[in-house]
Amino acid sequence: MKKKRRHAEDALQHTYKITRDGGVLFYRREDHLVYYTLQSVLARKHRLRVLGSSHMYTHVHEGSLPEDLVQLSAYEHDLSSTFARNYNRETGRSGALFDGHFGSAPKKDEKKMRSCMIYIFNNPVEKKLVKKAREDRWTF
Repeated sequence: MKKKRRHAEDALQHTYKITRDGGVLFYRREDHLVYYTLQSVLARKHRLRVLGSSHMYTHVHEGSLPEDLVQLSAYEHDLSSTFARNYNRETGRSGALFDGHFGSAPKKDEKKMRSCMIYIFNNPVEKKLVKKAREDRWTF
């Protein structure tokens, strides 16, 4: 049974997506740059305020302020499908890259919003990729 996505007005939306097979998303610097460029261009196209993002090897986290779930879903669909198409072409693979739809969790009050952004920015530290969050070049 599909879980119904929740949205709260004026809430930070923590979104995340992971690769379908646990495979690596970002092999090269260029892979990160392509994904970041797509995030930037598509956030502008969909008029979505993205407050932060963290690119991990097998998954991505974002914190954004969508007007509604339609806007967020359209942005996430465009981002995932465009990146997957390019990724598959580059790597010679086919099929879905991400494990189903993106996950999301609304954070309504200021403390939860702040905690969520700290979690996103500290994810590389938690995974022991860097000692301090500011050292990670793929957290924006």
